[in-house]
Amino acid sequence: MIALVGVDGSGKSTQARALARRLTARGTPASYQGAGQCSAIQGGGEGPRGRAG
Repeated sequence: MIALVGVDGSGKSTQARALARRLTARGTPASYQGAGQCSAIQGGGEGPRGRAG
């Protein structure tokens, strides 16, 4: 899994789609999953141990 992080409007989705296309063209299976579609990256920055504090 590759996660792209940045502020709104910085081009994360555009870059993620381009990367998926390029990897697929080179024979590496790849797909783009938006943040709302991928439960692994939901949670607002919580680490494996949950929220600090």
